[in-house]
Amino acid sequence: MAFFFKKKQQDEELPPLEELPPLPPLPGDDQFPPAMQRTPQQTVGPMSMDLPPLPPLPAMPFRDGRPAVTSDKATVFVRVDRYRDIMQTIESMQVKVDELQATLDKIASIKEKEAEIIHGWGAMLQDAKGKIDEVNGKLQRPSEA
Repeated sequence: MAFFFKKKQQDEELPPLEELPPLPPLPGDDQFPPAMQRTPQQTVGPMSMDLPPLPPLPAMPFRDGRPAVTSDKATVFVRVDRYRDIMQTIESMQVKVDELQATLDKIASIKEKEAEIIHGWGAMLQDAKGKIDEVNGKLQRPSEA
């Protein structure tokens, strides 16, 4: 839709205008009756009418048909492009939080595996100590006897 285009100029051949007759001279003040002539001393003052004062209007509540806005639920107006930017930012934040949660879960599982390995090493160390003590105990008995 185009609202602001210039109208096409049409070159039309118009006939030349005729010369108008001259205007008649203005009438003088003497041509009007004396009742219609106004002298400079005559001035019209403000009109004064003695009317009774109007009674005060009754107080009416202001109502425009819209529901009243409550303080717990306020309407917020945001530009559409800003809304889209906010939604993209929230979506990227959600992706980052999901990535961090996955990384944290991986770290926790690695830590559990490390704990199992360390516990296994501790058990192997205790077995080795037990065997050393057993061998050491057997080696010391014959020398005493």
